[in-house]
Amino acid sequence: MIFSAYSDIRNMVIMHPRPNIMIVFICSTLAMCMGFKTSPAIQETSIHDGQNPVPYLCEKAREGRLILLGTRHDNKSMHNLIAGALPQLVKDAGVNTLFLEIPSKEQANINRFLAGKAEIADICMWKIVSCNDYCKIILKARELGMKVVAMDNDEDPCITRDRWMAVHVADYLGANPGTRGMVVVGNCHVLKNIRWANEEGLSLADYLNGYNTFSILMWAGAIDCDCPHAVNVDPKTFRGVKDPTLQSMNLHPQTSLANTADGVIFLP
Repeated sequence: MIFSAYSDIRNMVIMHPRPNIMIVFICSTLAMCMGFKTSPAIQETSIHDGQNPVPYLCEKAREGRLILLGTRHDNKSMHNLIAGALPQLVKDAGVNTLFLEIPSKEQANINRFLAGKAEIADICMWKIVSCNDYCKIILKARELGMKVVAMDNDEDPCITRDRWMAVHVADYLGANPGTRGMVVVGNCHVLKNIRWANEEGLSLADYLNGYNTFSILMWAGAIDCDCPHAVNVDPKTFRGVKDPTLQSMNLHPQTSLANTADGVIFLP
C-alpha cells in the first residue's frame, strides 16, 4: 500500500513540470517508510550544495577523459545548456571532441559540415534529435573547432546500440590519444550498474567504464528555482529515490541514482 502511494506521488512529480517541495518531501518520507535510508531531501541538497552546471562539467572534464552526459531528446533547456557550456568546456577543460547519437554512417557528412562544405540539413539524424535546439549543439561545436563523432548504430541488428556506440567511442579514443571528450546521449545510456527486472544488459556507461569516465544524468522539472544545479551523487541522499528516467524503466524497485550515475544536473 505504501509502495502504491509512493508510485502515485512519483507519477505526479513526473507529470508536473515544476514539482513543489512538499511533493519531493512526501516522496522522500514514503521512501523512508519503505525501509530506505534517505538523508537530506533531494530538493534541499540541490539548493544548498549544488553548483552551476557549467563549471561543474568543466571540473569533471579536467579530472577524466570522458564525460557521459545524459539528456532527454525532447528537452529544449537541456540542449541549450549543452550548447552554452561548450565554449567554457573547450577553453577551460580542453574538451575537443563531441560524441553524438547520430548514425555512424553519417560521419562523412559530418566531416563535410565541419569543413564548411555541407549544411547541417545534409546530416541524416534520428527524427527525435533533429530539432533546432539539438542542431545548435553541432553548430556551436563547429564554431569552436571541435571534432564531432557520429557513434550510433542503424546498420547491424545483431549488436546492441550501447555496445556499438561503445566500440566506436573506444576505437576513436585509441586512434586519437589526445582526445578529451563529451558523450551526449539519452539518459538511459549513461546509467551504469542497472538492475533490469527481466533481462541482462550493459549500458554505454558500463562498456566505457575503463576510460576514466564520469556519468551525469540530467533531471528536468526537479527543482522549484530558476537556476539549474549540479551535484555529485551521494548514496546517503539518493538511496531508494528514483528519478523520472529510472521510474519509467523496467528495473528492480530499489534501483536508484545511488549506484547508477556519478552526478546529476537538476533543471527547473
